[in-house]
Amino acid sequence: MEVNTYGVMSISTFCEARAQKIDFSKSLAVALAGQLHVIYGKHGGLLSGSKEPLPEKRFLNNAGFMIVGGALKFCPKSVPAAEKARFEKAAASLKPGKK
Repeated sequence: MEVNTYGVMSISTFCEARAQKIDFSKSLAVALAGQLHVIYGKHGGLLSGSKEPLPEKRFLNNAGFMIVGGALKFCPKSVPAAEKARFEKAAASLKPGKK
């Protein structure tokens, strides 16, 4: 439950950073940093159901994907067209039956 809250907070942080005219990459980095620090500082990198900490690189990739996906719902104008297309292509490859 807490991890979901951190994700929503990161999306909100990203959307606010973009509203403040901070570029996409920097906004995403700031949103990811907040989530990363709490997941690894408070929870030791363990997510619900995990016995081993999630490697930071994998966490950053997954969390970044989730932040962009959330931003496309909550502040879609903050996601550049090229990033939206990249997200949609990645999301389509995750659908069952796709490789």
